[in-house]
Amino acid sequence: MKFDSSYKYIKEKESNNTWINMLSTFRNTNGNIISRIKKFIDLPQYAINKTNMCIRRDYYLFEFLRIFGINPLRADYYAKYTLVVGSQSSIGQAVISELKERNIHYLTVNNSALLDFTDKTLKTVLDFVQINSIIICDTTNSYRHSDHNVSKYINKYDTKLIKGIVSLAQNLNANITFIKLPYANHLTNLLSQHKNIKVIEIPYFIDKEIYFDPRNVFIHSISECNIEHHTTIDLDVDSNISSLTSNEIGKYILDKIQLSDNIQLPESEFITIRDLLEVLKSKCSILIHSDSYQRNHKPIQEIPKVFADFLNYTLEIPQDPYLSIVVVGRHDGFSKGFENRAQNFLDVIGNLSHHAPLASFEIVFVDYATPIERKPLCKVFKIPKILMNRTRFISVPQEYHYNLTEKLHTKSSFFEYIAKNIGIRRSKGQFILTTNPDNFYSVDFFESIARRELNDGILYRSHRWSLNENSSLTKSDIFDVINRPGQLKKRQDVRARCPTDISKTVWFADKESIEKESFPCGAGDFLMMSRDMWFAIGGFDEYPGNMNVDALFLGRMMKFVPGYVRNLMRAPIVHQYHVRQNIFRPLVSEHKKKMSDYACSAMCKEIQKYETDSWGIGDAVFNETII
Repeated sequence: MKFDSSYKYIKEKESNNTWINMLSTFRNTNGNIISRIKKFIDLPQYAINKTNMCIRRDYYLFEFLRIFGINPLRADYYAKYTLVVGSQSSIGQAVISELKERNIHYLTVNNSALLDFTDKTLKTVLDFVQINSIIICDTTNSYRHSDHNVSKYINKYDTKLIKGIVSLAQNLNANITFIKLPYANHLTNLLSQHKNIKVIEIPYFIDKEIYFDPRNVFIHSISECNIEHHTTIDLDVDSNISSLTSNEIGKYILDKIQLSDNIQLPESEFITIRDLLEVLKSKCSILIHSDSYQRNHKPIQEIPKVFADFLNYTLEIPQDPYLSIVVVGRHDGFSKGFENRAQNFLDVIGNLSHHAPLASFEIVFVDYATPIERKPLCKVFKIPKILMNRTRFISVPQEYHYNLTEKLHTKSSFFEYIAKNIGIRRSKGQFILTTNPDNFYSVDFFESIARRELNDGILYRSHRWSLNENSSLTKSDIFDVINRPGQLKKRQDVRARCPTDISKTVWFADKESIEKESFPCGAGDFLMMSRDMWFAIGGFDEYPGNMNVDALFLGRMMKFVPGYVRNLMRAPIVHQYHVRQNIFRPLVSEHKKKMSDYACSAMCKEIQKYETDSWGIGDAVFNETII
């Protein structure tokens, strides 16, 4: 890799937050940086497109390697790499452990649903390193809590995934290995169509280190039983579980790939899922999605000691939340029916936590400028018992709002996005979702949180659906519909807020992509990325307005020099109907032009005056109530 001369300075000042190193503002403040094209003095530190005078972001695409777990400033570009797809699964972890043991360089894709492997930009990024092997460890495509027939959705997804990876492998001239657990029997015909895919079949195995992996059904279910005393099983109960360890599985897979196809699995003890469930049934309630479970079965007399010890494993959940859910509001009738909608929101989150007990999260509720004579929000809502000790209310006194109106020269009655910045700044999660307490979410989304499959370098969004004014759907009805894939579009009382045919994953690496595919509508209802990325970008623009600040944020993300990647999650959200109150909430004028400015030069001169290191009123200490 031949680096731009500016990277000498970047490496000297390299931040521990890898996403800060991608920022234009980080580079603008790091000394006398030399330009490739010196005559373009407006952007002296960047390569410039002579046609539109914008940054040549394609020069910096290699920096996207961070998404695959590689520091592009210190990577070995002469080494051979293995791409591990499904790296967050127990199989993926076993493979990575063995790759480390053998000093083999690797890249990771923790969630196979994250990327479109046929995408040209993705292929360009991966082409910067020499990938000679791709190992598919997990497809993570189940809908564990849907009683609807989802097989057609799963098959459609798996077909696209396999074809995409085959296309990528041909482009990279790499070998493909598919690690096939018993749950993937539906892929047999599909895999047989691709003769260049090596298939290695392995049994389910015990691994108490990866209790977030729903494919590792026993530890995932044992963990759910420990926490909530109930679990769901959607696998063939007559499948065997092996006593093999993850280390033995990892070694077997790599030996099979590198040495000989004749290598056999080490000997181990076995027990069926059915037999294990008979033991688990005494500890918790189990919902079993399996046609074969009702068959007559003679229970095992005594389970082997290795499995008995495993069943007694005590789960230790990390203390810090994986996800912070940030919402804002105040108690003064500023939005008619707000309190009722927010109570519904809390009730639904509680229900979701019950269905996905391994989902680690906190709710950060910013009570922005509630009048002193009114009850604070922390005393307004009835918090579900399951949300106790993970619901935090941050109280922002009115005086801070008055100070902001004076500072920003506006009469705005509510600064929604500055309030969200206050919540972001004080969140504890590894990932942070900014959303609104008008929304309902699906179990599928909470299961993705339970699987801990989010990528540190991706901006996540979701399809928003809105209830019509005359909708008679209850909370229970909405919960049922949102958890049945494909059902929302069939309803007459629900409508799509935005187009539903937009690209699932987009690499925003030029001005044209922002203008064509950013789809700003409804962005403020669901924006999620890692804490490191939020802190690198500095939250939302602290502009004296509300409307279109969320759209402007999609341009603001172009402060990252190579651009950014957006993933549209398959889990939708449903927005509760409410009348818009006629309150003074100014909008961002010409927001599309400002987005284009960000996309062109990684900055927006009209917005720069609002930039501050203390975004989210970072120098203030607010009262906090934990319920």
